[in-house]
Amino acid sequence: MKFPDNFRSKHPLHDFFGGFDHKAGDQFGWFVIPINGKLFYVMADGSHETWEHVSVSSERIPNWKEMCIVKDLFWNDNECVVQFHPPKDDYVNMAKNCLHLWRYKGEMPRPPSWMVGLK
Repeated sequence: MKFPDNFRSKHPLHDFFGGFDHKAGDQFGWFVIPINGKLFYVMADGSHETWEHVSVSSERIPNWKEMCIVKDLFWNDNECVVQFHPPKDDYVNMAKNCLHLWRYKGEMPRPPSWMVGLK
């Protein structure tokens, strides 16, 4: 997992989530990323032993292209990163207009590409 230190943030609103002090090189943190004139607020955590996680929020729900830009900032092209649609009983909503990216640190099972279409 990569952490784009040039976008790290110390925004006071981020203290709501624990007030942790993070610095360049840490495997977690808050980031404010401008994309096409809009600001995206990102929380990233690569410190868990099994999962890497990035949450992305803005004034509206991020679209596919914006999520791809964030994915590319935090992971390499050859890494499988997913968005889950969990059972409704497992929903947690702590931020408005927020989507999540996840990467399993082991080998992530994936369906065969032919199920989507021919390459």
